[in-house]
Amino acid sequence: MSATASSASTAFDPLLDTAQAAQVLGISRWWFGELVRRGQVGPCARIGNRIRVRLSTLEEYLERLHGDPRIRT
Repeated sequence: MSATASSASTAFDPLLDTAQAAQVLGISRWWFGELVRRGQVGPCARIGNRIRVRLSTLEEYLERLHGDPRIRT
């Protein structure tokens, strides 16, 4: 993959901070942090003591969550 294609794909898949990620999921920042600590969300980046996650990771998490009949929403 070329550098141009790589940067173009990440432009549409931004890194979100905890507040933005929690907003996407409709939960509190604390609960999002708890999901990350439990390893339930998926791959996240730690930059210093801050958590960053790609929007596509949250979308995949929501697909897993709603696709599992054992989880009631």
